[in-house]
Amino acid sequence: MTPSERNDGDEVVALIGPLRRIVAARVGDVHLVDEVVQETLVRVLHARDRVADDALLPYAVVTARNLIASHGRMDATARRNAVRLVSLDEPEDPQETIVRAEEAAAIQTALRALPDRDRETLIAHEVHDVDTLALAESRSSTPGGVAARLARARARMRVDYVLALRRVDLPTAACRPALLALSAGDQRRQKALNAGSHLLACSTCAGLSEPLLGRKRVLAGVLPVGLLTRLSRIKPPRPSGRSMQQVGAAGAVIGVVTVVAVLALTGGEPDPQAASPGPTVVTPLPSQPLVIGAGHPALTRPVLVDAARSGQQVRAEDATVLAVPVDEGLWLASGDGRIWVQLTGSGESAFRARPGQRLYFVAQAIQHRQGFAHRIGLHDRDAARRLDRQQVHLSVAPEDIRAG
Repeated sequence: MTPSERNDGDEVVALIGPLRRIVAARVGDVHLVDEVVQETLVRVLHARDRVADDALLPYAVVTARNLIASHGRMDATARRNAVRLVSLDEPEDPQETIVRAEEAAAIQTALRALPDRDRETLIAHEVHDVDTLALAESRSSTPGGVAARLARARARMRVDYVLALRRVDLPTAACRPALLALSAGDQRRQKALNAGSHLLACSTCAGLSEPLLGRKRVLAGVLPVGLLTRLSRIKPPRPSGRSMQQVGAAGAVIGVVTVVAVLALTGGEPDPQAASPGPTVVTPLPSQPLVIGAGHPALTRPVLVDAARSGQQVRAEDATVLAVPVDEGLWLASGDGRIWVQLTGSGESAFRARPGQRLYFVAQAIQHRQGFAHRIGLHDRDAARRLDRQQVHLSVAPEDIRAG
């Protein structure tokens, strides 16, 4: 353990006492107090490198408050819907349809709020895997400059998406700069804006802070799974010569496709067959991610495909790197088998995997089609055939990986 890691651990341990007192004052169940404090500490550790020192305690307090509120809502929802887990005569819950429509509208608002150049760059990179080098050449920039632009666009889109989804009007002029600093993980900016004190004083920003610090990839973590799937199926012209005109045209096509896909979720002609009534089984989405790594059985392809379709995450715990055949991907051990891990946006991180490493991360399962191996540069015939047959892989940003 390095001195900096030890210091971070001491700072987080020092939060236990204040957190227990704050949570115990609001929750009567001793066991629930322990759960909330532990979950708060986990989230604080996860966001530690993105939160300034003087904002650590305020962030922990706000996170605990949000967890208590979330538990109350989930508990009330579970009690209210316990008898409806299996329904034989009711159609799809209208409330779920409304939620999906609101999510789609919020995404459309957030995308439109981005400058045209940022929007085209972001969607080309996130949805269609145009790498930072190709984007840099098309814009007379550098991969580092493109990466910085992408990071700013993600931070801004997270803020605009959450504001639109929750229909929040920020009460003061200081709110948006503070939220942008939190979303970007910019500690220097947080200190300059005194973001920690602002979170404690502003209940609106306190409620928005946790989703902004989740730091998931924007389109993979913000877009509903159905919309992301529709976007990924429509391929724009790929830049063969990496010219500005070609990538710019692709970005324009992607922008149009995005709006059409969003509108497809909120309108259009209904499917007559889908509208016919029939037995419906309402199954809650899994709350815990699947696990791969030492001591855990292999995850089968059907299980991973179900995870990709439902949005269930996959957590790697002490998982061994078997091979690193390309710069942006690796084979990871899963029981007695292996699974492909695709690194998204590797130009933004210094992480370099090597065989034998033990990795820890939380990833998204993504389905792929025939030819995926060739597209990512995996030219070994046997390995490419194996990857294409699996039809699913894990996707994770390098900055979200920790090596043991």
